[in-house]
Amino acid sequence: MSGKVYDYENTMGVRRVGPNLYESNHPLLRAHDNTKEVHKGTIVGQAVLVAINSTPERFCPSAIHSTFLKPVLGDVPITWKVEDLANGNTFYHRTIKGFQNKEMKFNTSIFLKTKKSCRELVKQYDEFKAGLERKREYEEDDDDDEDEVKVIAKPFHFQTPYPKFLGNADREANLIGSKKKLCHIFDNVPIEIVDDEQAAPEKTFLTGNGDVRSFVRGFHFVGLAILLDLIFGQHAQVLRILSLDKQTLDHTIYIHDIDSDSTKWLGFLFRVTRFVNDRVLLEAEIFNDQKEHIGTFVQQSLIYRKGLTKDGKL
Repeated sequence: MSGKVYDYENTMGVRRVGPNLYESNHPLLRAHDNTKEVHKGTIVGQAVLVAINSTPERFCPSAIHSTFLKPVLGDVPITWKVEDLANGNTFYHRTIKGFQNKEMKFNTSIFLKTKKSCRELVKQYDEFKAGLERKREYEEDDDDDEDEVKVIAKPFHFQTPYPKFLGNADREANLIGSKKKLCHIFDNVPIEIVDDEQAAPEKTFLTGNGDVRSFVRGFHFVGLAILLDLIFGQHAQVLRILSLDKQTLDHTIYIHDIDSDSTKWLGFLFRVTRFVNDRVLLEAEIFNDQKEHIGTFVQQSLIYRKGLTKDGKL
């Protein structure tokens, strides 16, 4: 494994070349050596970066709906055109269109909102509550005291129950080269769901090359978009057959919380909700290392079965 630092920010980065116009620093990486097409996740990730660069510092993506129109090739940089649909005090709305050789290949609608962390809001409320208790305990009652106290409402939230199989996973045993901060994915399919002897085997594999630096603004969300499509493309197939091919038609990412660092441990709970006319609809919940449900992913794909369903096992 190479010890060099992978310049992820330069490889995936964009530069502004005109009003509402950006261009990739480099052609994006191909999905694999045997195809000319770019990996779908990198396309979405770079579009997210363009949207972030077009808004003020305090905003981050909250919803991303992407449509893949034509194959994006790995030998030509992408030209990105930005349409400002809304500029509010607490939200922005952008349409990002990707072009190669003046032909539109990709379109996405991205909503961005002011950054909010549920964990931070709970912390602020706890500090506020503790301050009130200290005030009651140590201050004397004063009828003439008209000091106004800024009231902080208790944050209300709930989420999908944390999956048992994620709780049982030995994270430390699967942290490959943790001292070098290598990015990797550990795919764990519970034995209760499928007979592993009859299905495609599980895999642990690296997705990085050397040390990965701390990301600048926006790149954690870029990494999240790449990981989501990679996991569905490689592992979350409706039929666990290694030779099964699929083509992503569109997908939507909802980011519920900014505590979604793609360089740290992430857990995914995915399910197939519909398969008909060779189209499959997949859904996933994303959990961070604090067991918080930080994102939801929905993807529609076209499945090329090629007569392989007889070997598949749900």
